[in-house]
Amino acid sequence: MRGDRVAVFLSQSLELPIVHMAAFRSAMISIPLFALFGEDALEFRLSNSQAKAIVTDEGGWDKLARIRDRLPDLKNVYVMGERATRTKCSARPSAIS
Repeated sequence: MRGDRVAVFLSQSLELPIVHMAAFRSAMISIPLFALFGEDALEFRLSNSQAKAIVTDEGGWDKLARIRDRLPDLKNVYVMGERATRTKCSARPSAIS
């Protein structure tokens, strides 16, 4: 929704600017997250920003899955990559291929 925050937890890739532009065009606030953040830094930024969604890749999902239960505001997780379509997990990420 307009004004919602969407976290972008991707390494340098073609998808990175596309996700930021999509958020901008949707009147959302994109929150860039450094791909090398550890779990503590990631949890702090996601909870402090009250992000409603996050776009990440398979490497980011590995970190995010360990802290997902401590992020009540985070409603949607979008994982990009091949493995994302085969992932079965309790957080139910949406896959983007």
